Amino acid sequence: MTEQSRTEQSRAMDFDFLRREGTRLLQKMSGEEWSDYNLHDPGVTILEYLCFAITDLAYRTNFDIADLLTQKDGTIDYQGNSFIKPAEVLSSNAVTIKDFRKILLDEIPEIFNVWIHSVNSRFSSDSIKGLYKFYIQVGRDYVPLLTEGKDPAWQMELKKNVQRLFVSNRNLCEDASNQVYILQPQDVVVNARVVINQDTQPENIMAVIYYKIEKFLNPGVRYYTEKELLNRGYTFDEIYSGPLLKGGFIPDEDLKPRNLWIDPAELVRVISTIREVVVVQDLTINGSASPISIDPLNFPYFNIEKSRKGFHVFSDEFELSVKQSLLDDMLHNLRERSDKRYIHSFNEIVAKDLQGTYKGGEYHSVQHVFPAIYGIGEQGLSGSENALHLAYSKQLKAYLMFFEQIMADYLAQVNSLNELFSNKISSAAPKTYYTQALSDVPRFSEMVNDHPGKNKGSWREYFDDLSADSYSDFLKKGAESREVYFDRKNKMLDHLLARFNEVVTTYPVQLFDKLYGKNQKGLSAENELKWKSGILLDINKLSHSRSLGFNYLSAEKKTAGYDFIERMYHLLYIKSKPGKSLVQVFTNELKVERSIDDVSEAAQDKKHSKTEAAVESGIRKIRILTKKKLQEILEKNNIKEYPADQGQGSAVFGHQPVSFLKHALNIDNYRLANDQQDQDSYLLLYHEPEGHSWLTVNRYDSYSQAIKGLDTIIDLLIKTSTDSEGFYLIEHILLRPLITSENFGFRFYNENNQVLLESRFWTTFEQREQKITDLIRLVRKNSMLAPEKLKEGLSSEYKMPARTDGTDMKDLMSGIKMYIQGQKRGQCRFEMILKRDGKVILEDDFNFRMSVILPEWPARFQDKVFQEFITELFRVRTPAHIRLKFYWLNIHQMTVFEEMNANWLKELKLNNENEERVACSNLSYFLETLD
Repeated sequence: MTEQSRTEQSRAMDFDFLRREGTRLLQKMSGEEWSDYNLHDPGVTILEYLCFAITDLAYRTNFDIADLLTQKDGTIDYQGNSFIKPAEVLSSNAVTIKDFRKILLDEIPEIFNVWIHSVNSRFSSDSIKGLYKFYIQVGRDYVPLLTEGKDPAWQMELKKNVQRLFVSNRNLCEDASNQVYILQPQDVVVNARVVINQDTQPENIMAVIYYKIEKFLNPGVRYYTEKELLNRGYTFDEIYSGPLLKGGFIPDEDLKPRNLWIDPAELVRVISTIREVVVVQDLTINGSASPISIDPLNFPYFNIEKSRKGFHVFSDEFELSVKQSLLDDMLHNLRERSDKRYIHSFNEIVAKDLQGTYKGGEYHSVQHVFPAIYGIGEQGLSGSENALHLAYSKQLKAYLMFFEQIMADYLAQVNSLNELFSNKISSAAPKTYYTQALSDVPRFSEMVNDHPGKNKGSWREYFDDLSADSYSDFLKKGAESREVYFDRKNKMLDHLLARFNEVVTTYPVQLFDKLYGKNQKGLSAENELKWKSGILLDINKLSHSRSLGFNYLSAEKKTAGYDFIERMYHLLYIKSKPGKSLVQVFTNELKVERSIDDVSEAAQDKKHSKTEAAVESGIRKIRILTKKKLQEILEKNNIKEYPADQGQGSAVFGHQPVSFLKHALNIDNYRLANDQQDQDSYLLLYHEPEGHSWLTVNRYDSYSQAIKGLDTIIDLLIKTSTDSEGFYLIEHILLRPLITSENFGFRFYNENNQVLLESRFWTTFEQREQKITDLIRLVRKNSMLAPEKLKEGLSSEYKMPARTDGTDMKDLMSGIKMYIQGQKRGQCRFEMILKRDGKVILEDDFNFRMSVILPEWPARFQDKVFQEFITELFRVRTPAHIRLKFYWLNIHQMTVFEEMNANWLKELKLNNENEERVACSNLSYFLETLD
């Protein structure tokens, strides 16, 4: 609260200040026409009581916010007020590699630790990006499955689980490669002489030493509670950053990189930190005092059984005997105490709910405390008072009620903060201004008739003008119009959205209602509120996964959950669900047949047939063609007649351009006319806005049937467009070949962008990396050889342009040297290429590229401004590093695309490499034909 607001609040509860300010204003307005403003003046008395009432209002406004939000049942509507708890609002979908490591550790119990590396080339920035490989270290309990009989089925299932979990949480244009490695145990045998203190149990010390060695070799990852991290200096933002885990919190700093070197000296230091250890001597690892390396596909496994014989414990130069069973029990206890699975229950996040006390907003009338002489209390005036005094009393009571109604409504507004700032839309009693009747005013019924009656005075007539049946209804209906409600509620919802740094544009809703709403008054404003309300109700889910890619391994036919696609469907106000076919609506012929009860309106029909008049229908206004106008059209042969073989009430549009789906929604493009051959029938005619020809789309027996039939036709066309709205996303990373397939090659360019060398054979991704490494090593090693000799060594593996002057090899050697030295590296470069269907393509084509496939035929999607809006919204909402390309497809193209896309997704889910490559190639080729 600002200093100014505190001052204003304190003044509102300062009776003396309010009285002085009120007196000053009265003197300013009335001058010398009133009294001396002393205490005996009734006007001053009234002022004092009103000031007292204002202090009560200010006092109640100053209640704690929890009390103001508490409802009658003692609860606070968290969802309705968009109060999202820290664990939900601050967390997000996995974004970084460390986030994905946390999810894998949290969700798959077999994993003890995991490392994720991006698949990148060391030699080019244009190599494939957004692809990851995994190194999985299983827990101690699962090591026997790797060493005793080696269960390949279990390892294969674990790899699949890793890929499934990553794909279900992946970001746009990222994917898991098929390189998931289950690290195998590599024995580490430690021998040493350890001297410990006297009176120390050797089994206990040995258990601690073994435990420390295990933790040194494989540090593992532990969970923390919120309180622990707060005590370590973390802020709430830092604690809840990233995905929300089941087991607690894992700080990024605890996710260490792999250590593939083990230094005996470091191990000596670790053991020496144990307080009871005096000295560590002759420590060796696998019989060596030098550091040992761990194979990248292995993890260090402390083999205790093999280490027992070479591990000796001394005290005062005497070797101590160790009971192995007791040592094993103690070691087991140490392991279990640190095991992450045993502390999940302690790390459950239980956010404390805000608690308040319901205070109520009932207004207590100041008339209760006025001196009895005023005659406005419960007792009123004595029976001996004349009619004039009774009139004065009622006049004062009515005068005070104007002020009291404002104060009562003020309290009602304060008491309705829950509803005022609610993200829910009430269709029963929509309002943002809240009122309450002055039922606490003494003898209230004498002043206002709160029940409908036959006797109507001037007050009743005024209420009736506002369509109110009583004083209470007047308060409810007269407080604000629907237009004011829509405007204020919109601002409230915008405020709630702004809390989450979310700004939405209502243009999609406005255009939707303009084209598909059939001119229903107020529909757009109401739908805008419902749309914003829907976004707010799901704001956490929509913002949590704003860049989440769809789960192509899901068993669901459509995209599951709230991913990027679902979010864009919300923002574009698309009614259909993601994954639904956009051309399914065209499986049946666009034809309307509806039996309508004929309401005889013969006289009205004849009247309308005589003049070209605007006729009201249930949708808008439709014009009637005069006989003269119809005859002119027939004479010019600008009309396509209704087929003779069609039954009554059947609409036939024939072959129409795609613009028909938009223009046919506009009733201004239709006319009704009497059939020349049957004067009792009506023809429904249609023409394009810029066209001159008319199409007879329907024949009806009566005018009422024609009106209802047109309404049915437009409903069908609206459904056709809305069912066709949507889009598809093609993430190019998913179209890549497997990195273990032999489809990878490279070229080398000089500073003049000339190809100096190109790989002759296609290899895997890793083999290509090795080939470039060997090439650079070869040039370095043989830089003094004659160019002809070096060319002979390279020609079998690489293609090089032949030059008669023999400068090709000199340029190659010079360019590679420049590349090695970093000179002109931007010009002398390696370019990564791929083979697909016998064609050579750039590997960069798969890097953070995404194609958006949209239908061009729905009425809203035909609007050029809306097309620009869609492309701009995608560019704003898509992560900045992703490059977008848009394709607007016609019905035939979309039909072909959907079949190819469905086939590709099916093979992608089944992980059938050969079939997937064919489906990928077909889809890629189809997209190329659209360019």
